[in-house]
Amino acid sequence: AERSGCRAADRFSPISVFRALLFSDALVLGGGSLLQDLTSTRSLIYYLTIIRFAELFGKKIMVYANGIGPISRPFNRRLVRRILGRADIIPLRDAASAEELRKMGVERDDLRVTADPVFTLRRHDMKAARRLLDICGIAEGRDFICVSVRNWHRAENLEENIARLCDGIYSKCGVDILFLPMHKPQDLNFSRRVTEKMQSPAFLLDTPCSAEEMLGVIAQSRFSVAMRLHALVFSACVHVPFAGIVYDPKVEAYLKAFEMPAAGLADNLDPDAALQTAVYVSENREELSRKVAESAAAFEERAREDTRLLITLLKSPKVSRKNK
Repeated sequence: AERSGCRAADRFSPISVFRALLFSDALVLGGGSLLQDLTSTRSLIYYLTIIRFAELFGKKIMVYANGIGPISRPFNRRLVRRILGRADIIPLRDAASAEELRKMGVERDDLRVTADPVFTLRRHDMKAARRLLDICGIAEGRDFICVSVRNWHRAENLEENIARLCDGIYSKCGVDILFLPMHKPQDLNFSRRVTEKMQSPAFLLDTPCSAEEMLGVIAQSRFSVAMRLHALVFSACVHVPFAGIVYDPKVEAYLKAFEMPAAGLADNLDPDAALQTAVYVSENREELSRKVAESAAAFEERAREDTRLLITLLKSPKVSRKNK
């Protein structure tokens, strides 16, 4: 509330959430992959319940550039079909999400693919980023890469494999390794465990920072290696090339969209093969950066369509939808 100048409700307080819904003009459900049961069914039910209550209160509902899935349980898929199908407008951040909804039976001719709202975030604070790098221990003028990783329950020896990959990058590319935890405290703890297994020095950004400051940090890096989707998106926003470690179809989809290489699958990551990919990105940085910039411009324009759609929705009369 202090940072954005708006009222805020504690999501863990049902009374606060329902009061906010009751006195709102619309529910804007965004962004990321909120509707999934990989984390837990409880998380999915929480967001579907908010949508359902917004409908009961007669509010306009927009699913704002969400990624959908993975949703594996049949009962959960039926719930999504019944409840999400009642939203007034559903722009999605990628084609795979639109296809996933269609497979669930959300039969609408107005499903549209836009882009992740983060692509509109182009302002980055370079001075603040430099201060963060100083705190981390990255010397000014020293090349470094950003690494954003997470734990993954299906992967074997992931910490060791990422540590070997980072050691190889440090040796072959002559760059420092800076870990960027995107989701705290989970990513922070996992990154620490990786650094403990490394033979070469590594740095960790554990200081709280804004999105603009993180963009500034990434903008000064040579390239990034990431599992987290938004680490890839942040890199794209500042035209820094990247290699992705694939643990989810959404990561693979973004790599294909930007024509950036995959460093391998998280489930059975081969650090030697991943190192070859990282070396390729490092050696072809300028060319890949131009490619990322071209794609990012198109994604930014599509992301701005989300705002235009929301404005149109707020100006239009509420239309009742029947369950599919």
